[in-house]
Amino acid sequence: MSAAEKSQPSDSPFSLVNPESEKSYRLFDGFKVGRVDGDLVLNDDTSVSSKHCVFKLAGNQLQIEDLGSRNGTFVNGRKIEANKPLLLHAGDKVEIGNATFRLHGPATEGTTELDRNENKGPEVQLASLMSQLESCVPNKAKPREGSVRLGEWKKPESLKPMPKAKK
Repeated sequence: MSAAEKSQPSDSPFSLVNPESEKSYRLFDGFKVGRVDGDLVLNDDTSVSSKHCVFKLAGNQLQIEDLGSRNGTFVNGRKIEANKPLLLHAGDKVEIGNATFRLHGPATEGTTELDRNENKGPEVQLASLMSQLESCVPNKAKPREGSVRLGEWKKPESLKPMPKAKK
């Protein structure tokens, strides 16, 4: 990934870290990402729009806003709505084009991504957990022979619901 970064003084507690290159980008209010112009320019990634997204900082809270990009901006594997700021938390995975970043910064009231999803149902919780697990495994890691990748398990037809207990 070829990236140009403008130097900008910042006392922001937040930074974007690219796990592959281990490069870190200090975020500040109005930090823009794009292919042509911005504080972080991803000029060799054609899936990044010229003006892709912006980070907004207010105290210890950070938001990301997709600027109507062609391919979208993803947070924790979910595409965010264009032109609608989304609150970010330390540990969130941010995908801009083909680049993946982790957000580093202060914990938000002691919550984790799993805590924030606890009332959203088991499918969201599982997707969140899978996203966190996948971020721990190198991209080039291959599963061992006979192993099952997360998300590929299918319920065998032979499994039937258990009968209800009699009172």
